[in-house]
Amino acid sequence: MAIIVCLVGSVVTSQSLKAVVAGSAREYAVLNALGVSRGALGRVVVEQACWIGGLGFVLAALASAVLLSIAAAYRVPVALNLAAVLACAVLVAVLSLLSGLGAMRSLLRADPATLLR
Repeated sequence: MAIIVCLVGSVVTSQSLKAVVAGSAREYAVLNALGVSRGALGRVVVEQACWIGGLGFVLAALASAVLLSIAAAYRVPVALNLAAVLACAVLVAVLSLLSGLGAMRSLLRADPATLLR
């Protein structure tokens, strides 16, 4: 089940980032025409992916804290230890990085001359 969740999460994140990159394709083409290297543009896309993953983890951690406090109020036993939280953080970071690399690949394949039209 965890593998399916990871695959769905990576596909959703990757498609979201590809949509963001596609929406900003003209801006990336202008930056490329101004002399910014494709590697630097790729790093920007990967950085955006890391920010999205980090913010997603923070929001998920806040939601988890609220749900854990509600569960404690109703005396529902829930086992969540630090190892599980750290494993989730690493998983989110890896999924964000992979999604960013996928979005970067679509950016680097685009021809800047056709994007400027």
